[in-house]
Amino acid sequence: MRRSRTTKRIDEPLLYAYLLTIMVGLVMVYSTSSMLAESRFGSHLFFLRHQLMWAVISIGAIFLILKMNLERLAIYSAPGLLLTLLLLSLVFLMPARNGSHRWLFLGRSRFNRRRCFDSL
Repeated sequence: MRRSRTTKRIDEPLLYAYLLTIMVGLVMVYSTSSMLAESRFGSHLFFLRHQLMWAVISIGAIFLILKMNLERLAIYSAPGLLLTLLLLSLVFLMPARNGSHRWLFLGRSRFNRRRCFDSL
């Protein structure tokens, strides 16, 4: 028996809500940071450019994920969750910066432990 290949359909209302959220976020970033960007960096579009870059990357990631077989990646979800929880708790063993434990220090580099959780 041959299986018929089903094509993946995009959940259009969810996509529209996502794009609307991105557009509203871009407007909010611009309206709240344009004066600060102008005084510090000489361009009122400084923060908007950075936020727009990440918005384009996230939209590209959505279309990349649509092309992937997510059932094959499901076996990595439990180890990924455990690794993330380990990194989230490991931050409390690091020295505090300005009274808070947010950063992991690995040699000369440092990163925010929340970024690992964003991908899950």
